[in-house]
Amino acid sequence: MATLFDPLGFLAPYIIRIKIIMQELWIDGIEWDDAVPDRIANNVDQWFQELNDLPKINIPRCLQTTSTVTNRSIHVFTDASCKAYGAVAYQQCLYDTGEVTCVIIMSKARVSPLQSISIPRLELLGAVLGLRLAEKIVKALKLETKDVTIWCDSLNVLWWIKNQSRKLKPFVANRVGFIQSKTELKQWRYIPTKTNVADLLTRGTTVKELESNYVWWHGPSFLNSLEEKWPQNHIEVTQEASIEVKKNSVLMNFALSTEVTKQLLDINKFSCDIAADKYHESEKEIIAKAQKESFKEEYSNIEKGKPISISSKIISLNPQFDEDGLLRSCSRLQNAHYLPYDVKYPIILPRGHTITKLIVKHYHEANHVMGTNQLLTKLSEQYWVIRGREEIRDAEAKCNKCKLRRCKPAQQLMAPLPEMDQKYQKYFKEPLRAFARIGIDLILLVHFLLCKVEGRYEKRDICA
Repeated sequence: MATLFDPLGFLAPYIIRIKIIMQELWIDGIEWDDAVPDRIANNVDQWFQELNDLPKINIPRCLQTTSTVTNRSIHVFTDASCKAYGAVAYQQCLYDTGEVTCVIIMSKARVSPLQSISIPRLELLGAVLGLRLAEKIVKALKLETKDVTIWCDSLNVLWWIKNQSRKLKPFVANRVGFIQSKTELKQWRYIPTKTNVADLLTRGTTVKELESNYVWWHGPSFLNSLEEKWPQNHIEVTQEASIEVKKNSVLMNFALSTEVTKQLLDINKFSCDIAADKYHESEKEIIAKAQKESFKEEYSNIEKGKPISISSKIISLNPQFDEDGLLRSCSRLQNAHYLPYDVKYPIILPRGHTITKLIVKHYHEANHVMGTNQLLTKLSEQYWVIRGREEIRDAEAKCNKCKLRRCKPAQQLMAPLPEMDQKYQKYFKEPLRAFARIGIDLILLVHFLLCKVEGRYEKRDICA
């Protein structure tokens, strides 16, 4: 492998096979002096035997004919598998005679990383590799970026590129952001897997198959026709693509205020007031969504009229839907007609959900940082928070006012005692110790007549 000189990657489908074998050796932990397993040894022997067939391959080096070129474009195909990912580029030329030619320019192939990465992410790595390959070709051939079309058989990658990168998880967002900064969406097209020539780079091929593979050297047949006959470009979301979308809500950045309502209702930014009914409708929709996310099974069973599981966290609350689709607790106060509706049927809030944290924070700040039990009582007038005390303590732990109130006074550190003056040190041959020398100013026997104690006087001698 080290002696093969193939800087343009014409033989990449053949060379990638030995790279995959080398990676398998590393994964199996085989040292340099260890015997190679038979299954790997046979593949290595076959690969080396095919080296003798390499001189038979004729590589088309002429990118265009002598006719006048009216249009020249670059087409890059990308693909990935669990073993490798790669990209191959072709130049398509349209001549004044109506003739169309397509010839390979170069390709790149890399083995997949050792750490486990999903296929959609590997497809994205292949797309980034294809873009970098296109940048080099455009610079070398003095073309423009708009002349590049990149083909990908992954709907996941195409959907990511179509959307905003900031909505995606970091691994995907960084690479999608790079792609979006270099190209436009219209430059990315979908190609069926069976037609994708880059598939050879992900699984490898023999020298004989590579020699006779016309598609590898001249690209898919549709490149020799007009754009109307190219594969239809359709981009749709898939379940795998949606996994990489960050679960972020506007509620993470706002408290329960009119700003949330503006975000959720998409009200014109120049409007000043928000109708109260719209605000409450929006608030109910948010809470209903939070309940549906946290109590999926219970939500589904109650909708279908089925009993909820005995192990459910909210079975003791006797949850039921109200007219707005909110889960409420049917408490024992149903017959207390003098109580407000929200007190008799409080809204159930899930523990740890963003909306629950914001509601608790709102009540905590609005009620001037009251204590845990008092705040729980205040919340109970409208909500039933699962493990409410823990939720309140979490809010108190993040509250700056509560931190100041709970902080302990600092302890003053005492300074060391001063050193003895130099003029006194000459009188002491040894270091001074406590009570090493003492002096008495007065010694005298003194009689004191104290008050009667149990019918007698006492005499005391003191030395002062």
